[in-house]
Amino acid sequence: MGAPGRHGGRLHPLRRQLGGCTGQRGRDGLDLGIFARGVRSHGSFIDIEVLEAWFPLLVLERRTRRGALGAGRYRAGAGNHFSFRPHGVVAMHGTLFGMRRWLPLQGLAGGRPGSTAEMAVTRADGTTEVFPVHASGVRIDAGDHYEIRLPCAGGFGDPLDRDPARVAADVVDGRFDAHDAEAVYGVICDDAGIVDPEATAHRRAGMRADRLARAAPALKPGDGIVVPAGAPALPLYPGVVQRGDVAVAEASGAPLAVAPDHWTDGCPVLTEDLWGASGPAVSVRTYLDPASGRALHVEAVVGDAGRSFLVAPTRWSRAGER
Repeated sequence: MGAPGRHGGRLHPLRRQLGGCTGQRGRDGLDLGIFARGVRSHGSFIDIEVLEAWFPLLVLERRTRRGALGAGRYRAGAGNHFSFRPHGVVAMHGTLFGMRRWLPLQGLAGGRPGSTAEMAVTRADGTTEVFPVHASGVRIDAGDHYEIRLPCAGGFGDPLDRDPARVAADVVDGRFDAHDAEAVYGVICDDAGIVDPEATAHRRAGMRADRLARAAPALKPGDGIVVPAGAPALPLYPGVVQRGDVAVAEASGAPLAVAPDHWTDGCPVLTEDLWGASGPAVSVRTYLDPASGRALHVEAVVGDAGRSFLVAPTRWSRAGER
C-alpha cells in the first residue's frame, strides 16, 4: 500500500507479505512460506523498528493468521496477519495491490480449499470496511487501523481423518479454538487440548453421514459395477485406485466408475456456496465416497463451471479400448 507522508513514496515493504503453504502427504504446510519444501524463499520481512522509522505508522501486530483454514488430514500453513495505524500524521493515502480475494487455492485428496486475501480498515467509529484487493485512493485516518490478512493454500486429505491429538495441539497453540476443532475437524476437545475420543468418533461419523444426506446423487452410481477379483490396485488419485477397468475408493472398496469415465462420476457431490450474497458465485464441491462419506476431492469453482480437474493416465483413459 502506498503511504505518502513526511517520507513520501510507496510503502514497498508491505508488498513482501507471505501466505501459507499447502498441506502435503505426511506433513502440514509451512507457515508464512512461499515454497512447500526446504528451499530458499525470495520473500522477507522487514524489521518492525526499521519499518516504523522509515514510515509514519505504528505496527499493531504481525502474526500468523488464525482460523481452521486450508483444513485437511494435513493442514495448510497459515498466512500473515499484519495491522498498523497512522502515527504522527493526520492521514495516509495509498494504493492496494493484491490477489486471490474470492477464489481460494484448491486442496488435494479431500483437503479443503485455503483462505482468501482480505484487506480491511477499522475506522475510529468502530465500523469496518473491506477493500477490493486492487484499489486506489484508499485513505486511513488517524485513529483508524488497517489490516492485511493473507491467504493460505489448501489442505491434504479429509479433515475428518486428521489425528485428534494434532487438532488438539493446534487448539492449544492458538491456531483456532475448540469450536472450530469440532465444526471443521469433528474433534471434541477443550481449550487445554484434552480430547474426548468417544464423542469425537461419534461426531465424525455423524458429519460423514450428514454429508451424504445433503449431497446430490452420483452422476453414474456405481451400484452393479463388479470389481475384478485379484486385480492389482494401481494408483489413480490419492485415496482412489484402479482395479482392472474399475476405479475404487481405496478405504471402503466402493466401486466408483468404469474406464474411461471420470472416477468422480460415481461420487455423491456436496455443493456449498462459499460467499452467499456477500460475494461472487463461488462454490465448493466435495466428491464423496458413496460408502463412507469420506471426502475424496474438494474443488472451488466459479459459477456453474464444470469439473475443474482431470485424472486420466493412459492405462485408465485407454482401458476401454480392445
